[in-house]
Amino acid sequence: MAVSTTLAGFALRMNLRAKEVEREAAEYTRRYASNFAREVVPATPVDTGLARSNWIASVGSPIDSPRGVISRNPAPIISAAISTFLAHRKDGVLYFQNVAGHITELNQGKSPQAAAGFIQASLIRAGIITEARGFHLDP
Repeated sequence: MAVSTTLAGFALRMNLRAKEVEREAAEYTRRYASNFAREVVPATPVDTGLARSNWIASVGSPIDSPRGVISRNPAPIISAAISTFLAHRKDGVLYFQNVAGHITELNQGKSPQAAAGFIQASLIRAGIITEARGFHLDP
């Protein structure tokens, strides 16, 4: 009988720990996704505002089609992304992508407004990655 109670107690503790890990993982995801949005949106070069406006957060599935210009100002784009991140719980994959057709060219340094690799630099500054292959963050 003591073994059953001990195993039941162990199972209960493991279930509670699993729920705690899920909560912590969701919080970690929200925190680092928000940090990245705060870094990458203002770092995105602006001509018309199309590339900046196409940083889109979603849950469950990615957004595949670009949207029009929301704003040249980064604040409403960051705010919309963070609202999506904060609503995210443990269910569903969290996406944050840019579907502007020219985002890759911008990240390769096409615009004089941002150095090549501004997306990788934003990931590093947000604390999501510590390095990117072939990319170095100059102090």
